[in-house]
Amino acid sequence: MRFLISTPPLLLAGLGSCCSERSGVVNIGIEGMMTLGAFVGACVAYFTGNGWLGFFAGGCAGALLGLIHAVVCVSLHADQTIAGTAINFIGPGFAVFLCKAIFDNSSDSPALDLSAKLPKMFEGKFASGSFLYNVVSTYSVAYLSFFCWYLYFGLFSLKPVTVCGSGQQESIPGPVKLWESMYIRFATLR
Repeated sequence: MRFLISTPPLLLAGLGSCCSERSGVVNIGIEGMMTLGAFVGACVAYFTGNGWLGFFAGGCAGALLGLIHAVVCVSLHADQTIAGTAINFIGPGFAVFLCKAIFDNSSDSPALDLSAKLPKMFEGKFASGSFLYNVVSTYSVAYLSFFCWYLYFGLFSLKPVTVCGSGQQESIPGPVKLWESMYIRFATLR
């Protein structure tokens, strides 16, 4: 039963990884981005009392780590795999360090008030925490993964996405601003 609860976030991270791989970015630092984003989101939601603000702050924190990854790989010409591994160490380490510093040497952030939490996806349709609730939410993410597969390899076949890779000079189809495109792909596809 626990795997049904933890599957959707990991599956969504895997979809982000597939998108980044498709665009030519080797981003194995997704777990570090998720961890730091989750911590920042929890802190912002806790201190402001607004779950939506925490949700967007967590996404911005993950994008900031993606931007750091882009600067290191694009501007400083570091290896993408090594930089992603470093982000996997930096993200959780920094999150635990800040959590202990902010919340009196605790490795967990305090729970939010019920009014600050985000609404659940199928609230009222199924009993919260029930087997059917978890199965439906997991299947909806699985349907999203099939949709992404169809988008990339099916009818539309998004081949122009593969502009940025390790051999950028050979794959430029026309007047593409390569550096801007690479920074956007690193920062957003995680």
